[in-house]
Amino acid sequence: MGILGAAVKALYLPRMDKARRNANLMLGVAAAVWGFAFVAQRVGMRDVEPFTFNAVRFAIGALALLPLVAFMRRRAADPGQPLEPIAWHRVIRAGLAAGFFIFVGSTLQQFGLVYTTAGKAGFITGLYVVFTPLIGLFFGHRATKAIWFGAFLAATGLYLLSAKGMTGIDLGDGLVLLSAIFWACQLLTVAHFVKTTDAIQLAVAQFVVVAVGSTTVSYTHLRAHETVLVISYAVFCLKKGGGGGGG
Repeated sequence: MGILGAAVKALYLPRMDKARRNANLMLGVAAAVWGFAFVAQRVGMRDVEPFTFNAVRFAIGALALLPLVAFMRRRAADPGQPLEPIAWHRVIRAGLAAGFFIFVGSTLQQFGLVYTTAGKAGFITGLYVVFTPLIGLFFGHRATKAIWFGAFLAATGLYLLSAKGMTGIDLGDGLVLLSAIFWACQLLTVAHFVKTTDAIQLAVAQFVVVAVGSTTVSYTHLRAHETVLVISYAVFCLKKGGGGGGG
């Protein structure tokens, strides 16, 4: 009866609590989508290298949010009044900071997925929930006993999933673990800037930063690979020509 009463009472909570429930529901849906994405990321590594995958992934994400930015701006404006100008200096500054952490975190995660499973990657990346308050300690945030207990349980789970006896941790799991630290830093960065910057505009900016950075590195890597092939072929031809002349 106590559980039933709590459930009935929850349906008639004040408006603020209803908004909070809706926010939690949306976060739950986002977590589900985020979890399913690991399978797609793992499969994607069969056909493209990590930087190309991230470039396309985050470019699509940025483009998908642009209509939402326009809609939210029109919604916030008073009828008959011009749209409020975008605070570009704030958006760019926040996007560069948050985008940097996403770029490094997603890169480590994608390379890690080459060597580990989607399930393990999902669990290990989820450790950013533990890392976030721990890193926050360096910025004056306080951690409760529950957080420390959660950190202990997460570390135990990580060991059971990834440890190779007492010799160390799998390469893929280690890369994903490092990525979780950068995801935690990204979350703290967003929490800092979202107080003065529109959340949707910030999301677009950070996605653009990751897409541009991944595209640049992917192109540079491709050109470097082509250069190595050309040099190797030239050396091979010189050796072959030199051997023929000596005969």
